[in-house]
Amino acid sequence: MKILLPQPTSHHHPRYKNGTGFTLLESLVVVAILAILAAVTFVAIKTTRINKKKAKAREIAAKIVQACDAYYEDFGHFPPFGEEPSETNNNQDAFFTVGGKNTIFIQTLLGESDANDAPDTRYLILDNAVDGKSGITRKRNGEANNIRDPWGNTYAIKLDTNGDGKIFIQKYNETVHANAVSYSNGPDGKSKPGTDEINDDIKSWK
Repeated sequence: MKILLPQPTSHHHPRYKNGTGFTLLESLVVVAILAILAAVTFVAIKTTRINKKKAKAREIAAKIVQACDAYYEDFGHFPPFGEEPSETNNNQDAFFTVGGKNTIFIQTLLGESDANDAPDTRYLILDNAVDGKSGITRKRNGEANNIRDPWGNTYAIKLDTNGDGKIFIQKYNETVHANAVSYSNGPDGKSKPGTDEINDDIKSWK
């Protein structure tokens, strides 16, 4: 009796191609996993960059405060303002934003003021800003005119000009025991009191 045996076939298992391929479902799973890993990596990198900028912003704010403290210790008063600060009436502490008519304040701390009685000592040491961010911005003639955070926001300063050893910051409803404080609007560039916009603000005291 003749027995017919199965003949070898040149076709591979339908699940594979050349013994190494993937089914459509497997390919989709791999693509999905790669997409998730890419998204997680992107978020991690973005978070790291934001945290580095926040750290730099706090460093600048802290240096502004340290410069104000050192100047006050040497002279018994703060550097001159270019215009009257907004909260000097009714025995309130002085508040102003850096820049504009108050550039003399920055220039004095930098030891770059042209005033006759201005000290040559440099109390504030910061790098020049790059693309208007993270440091001192200057005019074309080299004159310092502002201090910017890593997002390009200007810093605000409040000084204990009434000498009670504390400063009340109304927009945050906070009292800080210090001679000077500095802050900026942070990553979102916004800082409306009573809203979530102030949550990412950069503060020298935190």
